[in-house]
Amino acid sequence: MASNKNPFLDDLFPDPMRARKARIFKGFEKVSNTAAFRFSALSSKVKAEGVVDRRAEVMFRFGQANIKSYLHTIKAADYIARNGDIELIDQSGNCLQGKAEYRKVLYEWKLLSEMGDGTSKRGHARRVILSMPAGTDEEKFKRACSQWAEDMLDGYDYLLAFHLPGNDKKTTQPHCHVLLRTKNREGKRIHLANDELSAMREHFAACLLKNGIEANATRRWSRGKTQQGISQAEHHVLNNRRMSEQDRARVYAIAKKRELLKRQQAQVEKVHSAFRDGKTIPDSPSIQKTKKTRKTVAYLAEQASRKLLDSSYAEEQHLGRKMQDYYSKLEPVESAEQKTLRQLNEVKQQQIKRMQAMRKRLKKGSQNLEK
Repeated sequence: MASNKNPFLDDLFPDPMRARKARIFKGFEKVSNTAAFRFSALSSKVKAEGVVDRRAEVMFRFGQANIKSYLHTIKAADYIARNGDIELIDQSGNCLQGKAEYRKVLYEWKLLSEMGDGTSKRGHARRVILSMPAGTDEEKFKRACSQWAEDMLDGYDYLLAFHLPGNDKKTTQPHCHVLLRTKNREGKRIHLANDELSAMREHFAACLLKNGIEANATRRWSRGKTQQGISQAEHHVLNNRRMSEQDRARVYAIAKKRELLKRQQAQVEKVHSAFRDGKTIPDSPSIQKTKKTRKTVAYLAEQASRKLLDSSYAEEQHLGRKMQDYYSKLEPVESAEQKTLRQLNEVKQQQIKRMQAMRKRLKKGSQNLEK
């Protein structure tokens, strides 16, 4: 179906590399001077459909080059392979069963990257994680991840490990670990800018869609999401999980937990003080900035939906109505403390209304008895 151009929709859901002229096209494109990858861009309409239909947002994490020794590389591989219980798959599609097989590959990496026995100043490998929510079809997920790695990491050596509910008791959400050698076969080190990382994430969503999995890859501000989730480190600390078996990691976890509890205590005291005194919590600079962004998002969403409603295509009109409904129901822009205070005040008002209604009923009942 041919559709009219909608610049407001394009601004609301921009292409990840739109700022780079002549670097982004629909379909596939070679990106020069970096990791030489190709990616499939999601159109702004597909992204909008994903948002209003509440498709799962893909999780993509490209780790730092902090694996700086051969021993660390082995430990990273042992972790993603669950010490040999989960098979690893290399860039050629070969399945590696057990420690002996994948450690042969790692030894080849050692020779190719000239790792030596000590610690290097620059990283020899990186970790990449691709993840989707629980309930995702495992076979389709595996095909999508393999396709993503083939497209994005062409020319590089890597090992894939799939942690799925079907093969790992510790796993609830299917995810794929990629252990990537940082130098390609020509000796060039991988380096990616932020927009290229966004393009990689978007391509993962495209691979999932091609394999029949509903997925999306948009920015938080485009969806009207304002409150940040907790970090992975905070998640582990809150659930009393040790971050490592090493003493250094345990000490870090304890310090992190103390810092987190102190911050939470300060937040509770701020909310309690405002609630007790009947005051409001002023906007922080970040909230003020977020409110300006929300105004821009609301304007773009309204203009984009109007243009869709004016379209002669029923599908675009339907999308326009769904966009209006979605963006009209966004939660207000507020900090976690402001949200808690608002909820407490709402509960207080409900209690007051119930007490007033009860008094009216009692007063009416006593008047009837007097008559």
